[in-house]
Amino acid sequence: MRNITLTFWILLATALGAYAQGSLQGVVYDDEGQPLPGAQLHLKEAGLSAVSDETGAFVFRHLAPGTYTLQVHFIGFRAWQQIITLREGESKSIKVQLQADIAALEEVVVTDNKSLPAPPTQSSPSLRMERAVLEIPQNVQLIDKQLLQHQQVVEMLEGVNKNVSNAQLIEHWGNFARVNMRGFKVPAFRNGLNVDMPWGPLSEDMAIVERIEFVKGPAAFLAPSGDAGGLYNVVTKKASPLTSNEVSLLYGSFQTLRAAFDVGGSLPNRKLHYRLNVAASTKGSHRPYEYSERFTLMPSLRYDIDERTSITAEYIYQQADMTPLGTAYVFSPNKIGELDRDFTLAEPNLPLTHIAEHNAMVELRRALSKDWTATAKLAIFRYEQEGNTLWPLQVAPNGDVLRGMSIWDALQSSKMGQVTVNGAFQTAAVQHHVMIAADFYDKSYFADWNQNALLAGMTPFNIYKPVYGVPADSIPTFDRSKDLRIRAGFNQVGQQSQSIFVQDEIALLSNLFLTLGVRFTDVREWSYGNTVSSQAWSPRASLLWKASNQLSVYALYDRSFQPQVGTDAQGNAFDPIYANLLEGGIKTSLLNNQLQATLSAFQITKENVLTADPNNPQYSIQLGEVQGQGVEFDLQGNLNDDFYILLNYAFNDLSISEDTDPNKVGQKLPGYATHSANLWAEYKFTKLPAIKHFFVGVGSQHAWERSSWAWGEDNQSILPDYWRMDASIGWQKGPITLMVKVNNLTDAYLYSGSAYSAFYYWQTEPGRNYRFSLNYRF
Repeated sequence: MRNITLTFWILLATALGAYAQGSLQGVVYDDEGQPLPGAQLHLKEAGLSAVSDETGAFVFRHLAPGTYTLQVHFIGFRAWQQIITLREGESKSIKVQLQADIAALEEVVVTDNKSLPAPPTQSSPSLRMERAVLEIPQNVQLIDKQLLQHQQVVEMLEGVNKNVSNAQLIEHWGNFARVNMRGFKVPAFRNGLNVDMPWGPLSEDMAIVERIEFVKGPAAFLAPSGDAGGLYNVVTKKASPLTSNEVSLLYGSFQTLRAAFDVGGSLPNRKLHYRLNVAASTKGSHRPYEYSERFTLMPSLRYDIDERTSITAEYIYQQADMTPLGTAYVFSPNKIGELDRDFTLAEPNLPLTHIAEHNAMVELRRALSKDWTATAKLAIFRYEQEGNTLWPLQVAPNGDVLRGMSIWDALQSSKMGQVTVNGAFQTAAVQHHVMIAADFYDKSYFADWNQNALLAGMTPFNIYKPVYGVPADSIPTFDRSKDLRIRAGFNQVGQQSQSIFVQDEIALLSNLFLTLGVRFTDVREWSYGNTVSSQAWSPRASLLWKASNQLSVYALYDRSFQPQVGTDAQGNAFDPIYANLLEGGIKTSLLNNQLQATLSAFQITKENVLTADPNNPQYSIQLGEVQGQGVEFDLQGNLNDDFYILLNYAFNDLSISEDTDPNKVGQKLPGYATHSANLWAEYKFTKLPAIKHFFVGVGSQHAWERSSWAWGEDNQSILPDYWRMDASIGWQKGPITLMVKVNNLTDAYLYSGSAYSAFYYWQTEPGRNYRFSLNYRF
């Protein structure tokens, strides 16, 4: 079937013509000769749009010969336009210089009618491809900061995933966002670097976020190793020639208070650019005795050495103080969801958990020529945690709980490096776009959870008749006199890896592109006293047919791998898990790139999964296989100047396809919903003069047949279907935006959890609650 499809695409593309493709690239400058990132470019006759990157650069690829009108717009500058003629196969470079116009700036501020801008059309440089989403042969979704601001999302744990199909936030300890896509846990990336850790990183505050990019499925172009679900990449706010000043205040239910400001600009020499983001917040909970404080600081500097070279340095500091990890969990011996949503096992005088996270990165970008660029990054990451967890040692049938407290001190240290070279060349009449990349990681994680004791001693706490007020001398204290690395003992996890990736995108025809890539990875991992070394090849191949400037069709094969620590009964080390992805999809960009949609179907097969050895029950063998398949639809953008919509739906099925125990074949794996759908829509009343500055928003989240950590008997969900509605009203004029949002409008009892041992556990969401925000740009 795949061969028939491939033949059909080639024949159809041949019928559309076989002329050599061309390209148009350049750099946008201001009137003082400094690069301008964020300029809006539109190639009129081709119906293509782009945004200049951090160095002011832009590129339009895959252009037929002909005459085009290039239009460039930027707030505070006069519009720029030029007629450009491309010959067959020609690659042309131009320089765009805009002239400042203060009157234009004032006019734009006053007449900007849209409550939300169009979604990003191009991936960030940190994804390495720097391509229009329409030209990426994979399901990639870009979520911009303006959308998150209108949804009043202030950290990664507050449901960023609802903006993407088939992405689920799994309840856990409360200090980091565990996101599953397509049923598999996905790692956290920042600016293209893997900062994932066993229980982290600390969930990002949105004050530092420019956008979040979700890549579905294995991504050999970026990830040396990992699970099959994909990844999410947080792109941070960076220094640039733009002046970006904004102050925001937020107040809400549960004593929520938050302030943030964003200040940026350039020094008089126009070569050194700066940006500073600061945020501080306090927040309670719908459950008593839960509390958290957060502080975030992120300075960023960029120095333009010359027109072709820039160096950027940034530092992220995040601090959190919160009640013991796990206090959001509640437990019952009888059934899930039977207690009030504000029930808690916590006490008012429990010690706080303290987390401090440091992340520093330096990036060098160099335009080697008009067709070749090079980027190098070095980063360090350090995560320090000193705290405790709350978990029951016993849940009796009558509801008596023995509450256990454990120490949880942790230290993560990571050193990361990355080099990427992108370029284009031509052999005969065939155009090539090449990527050569290398990645280096050195990660280690130490944890002490070896000390534990009972909260309130042997005195039980009854969940049906709770009595609070544990004396201070009945709260456990732990010995921290020794260094954490010593206390950790065997609780150490780490990885050292080196890898190289090479990819060539070949223009078979002017609108048919074959991409072939391969990654080689050499990795050493250690986990709880065991060590394994692995080497693996990860091939990647795709075919993309650009049917028009608004429509593309693609097919993709990609492969990921995960080292496995341990041995079988004969002492043989386990081979890595290999995950093979087959994906096909259709992408479209409509209404002058104001509206984007993706429809994709996928199949993921994981091989070498560990399963029980029937001859040696205490050992495992590698005869297991897991297979998942599904369909995803994502729509995002403006239907017109008044109406913005984000809509997504996913069907997913993930189960065991091979096992030594035939009874397990067909058994579902947890961590996904069979059906899920999400909506966010906004309407601005621009055509009604009396209320033209007002807008309203509505959100809806649905999940059917869902699980978090386990399914019930006969592959049935023990969780009810999930349905939540939110609504907002706002006022926006010039630099000021005011908004009120009501979450969980219907006051539904919402929760997620699972069966565990001889009892059940779950976490509840707040009932109806509100937030009020004020944003001022200057």
